[in-house]
Amino acid sequence: MLAILGAFILEATNMVSLFMSLFLITGGLAIIGSLTVEDVKKSLDLELMVMLALAIGVGKAISNSGADQLFANKVINLTATLHPTMGILLGLYLITNILTMFVTNAAAVAITFPIALATGQQLGIQDFNPFLLTIAFASSADFITPFGYQTNLMVFGPGGYKFIDYIKFGIIPTFIYMACTIFGIASWYNLI
Repeated sequence: MLAILGAFILEATNMVSLFMSLFLITGGLAIIGSLTVEDVKKSLDLELMVMLALAIGVGKAISNSGADQLFANKVINLTATLHPTMGILLGLYLITNILTMFVTNAAAVAITFPIALATGQQLGIQDFNPFLLTIAFASSADFITPFGYQTNLMVFGPGGYKFIDYIKFGIIPTFIYMACTIFGIASWYNLI
């Protein structure tokens, strides 16, 4: 506990980055024998790390290939008839939320992040925070499927639920959450 507090103090005083201070603490704990390789193996979720690395790779590929610009054009064109910025927030929300229903929320963010940035760039918007917050909230709002969020899947089998149960009971919270997110972000950033 003191080691972690020390890491935060080192980072807060700009003496060492947080990553480096945590790396040094982990190395120090390993040297004095308080941390073993088995402890590190147990605490790492290798599947999650691989999935995150692949999702970041897909996001980078989307950006490098120019697909982010293509998707940004589509988002802008499809939402042009709606309110200029709220329509775009809605479009980004829907893309991210639909993705997160079938892949993890981290993967959905990694895929939609370059699209959100490209959309903001095409519109000449300086502050990307509304777009980034929209995809962050949308990626954490899968109430319709058991796959997109770990806790949904954890209760799926033991609770005796069926796929249709998630749709029946998740559709209303999904729309309420979506409306609150979009109107909340739009009003916070004066986009209404």
